[in-house]
Amino acid sequence: MGLTIIIGVTFFAAMVAILYFGAEQAETDRQDRAEAEARRSHAHPDGRTADEVVFDLEHRIDSDLQDVAAALRNAAAGGTSYPRGA
Repeated sequence: MGLTIIIGVTFFAAMVAILYFGAEQAETDRQDRAEAEARRSHAHPDGRTADEVVFDLEHRIDSDLQDVAAALRNAAAGGTSYPRGA
């Protein structure tokens, strides 16, 4: 009889713990979803679509790559600043 009560109380405590941690996880998921939505709306403000944002990023990357290529050409044309044996 006593063993049955202990098992019942243990299962009840486990059920309460599962409900508590499940509710806590649901709240965490809700916060994560709200943060993701805020980031998404910040990523393309003023109603811009994802395609417009990607287009702008591609052009920014191309511009940066051209700047790096120009800097490397200038460095190669001007020589190196480190010893040749290194």
